[in-house]
Amino acid sequence: MKLLFLFLFISVNLCSQDSLSVDTPFFTNSEILNGYNFDNSLTGVLSQSKIDNVNITYIGNNGINFKNLDLNSILNYTVGFSPSINQNEFSHKLNIGHEHKNVFSFVNNQYNYSLLRSMQNDNWFGLGIGYKKKFKNSKLSLSYGIIYQNTEYFNNSVKENVRHSVRVKFNYQKNIFGFYTEYYYQPSMVTNNIIITGNTKVTLKSSKHLSFMIQDVINYASTSKVVMIHNLTVGLGYLLNKEK
Repeated sequence: MKLLFLFLFISVNLCSQDSLSVDTPFFTNSEILNGYNFDNSLTGVLSQSKIDNVNITYIGNNGINFKNLDLNSILNYTVGFSPSINQNEFSHKLNIGHEHKNVFSFVNNQYNYSLLRSMQNDNWFGLGIGYKKKFKNSKLSLSYGIIYQNTEYFNNSVKENVRHSVRVKFNYQKNIFGFYTEYYYQPSMVTNNIIITGNTKVTLKSSKHLSFMIQDVINYASTSKVVMIHNLTVGLGYLLNKEK
């Protein structure tokens, strides 16, 4: 619960960034900062049967761009109650990328914790290359990377892995309607297992920065004791950005 309140606090603080006017020197000095993106959402669902279930999901995708250098932080947290905690799924990725025209390269580090899969520490280190293209109302990004994975479980056992990582990302926005999807396909190079993760959301803007949304998050691991973690939620999203 402490993590949940921390993320709610982060979300509120990011919302307060609306008060940062375009006249703020930090955001107008192109030699310091070319662009920024603060995209945060808080969604949830309540299902009532013999046992009530509550799932709450926070996703934050926040980044800044210095000329051709991108710094991006992606945080994904889901907590579920029934009525005690039955899901506590945390993932944070820090990505550093360099862009030249439509081609970009990157290095990243990702940390995961999963109550459902008994993962105490799951650390990923990766690097790769990609291609992005902007259209009139949409953006498409494709990338390939190689990942080293080190996983420590609750029983203190440790597993190592090396994976391919293929990512497809697509974003469409026109008037009040928005559609966003991002999926990773990550098969192992050394054993017979596959990880597939994805996030899809449909948004309807209610104001300049605030949107109502439906969000679908999946996490598939073929050899895990819990193969699929799937959460479909509704809620609010906040977006503050400036194209570089």
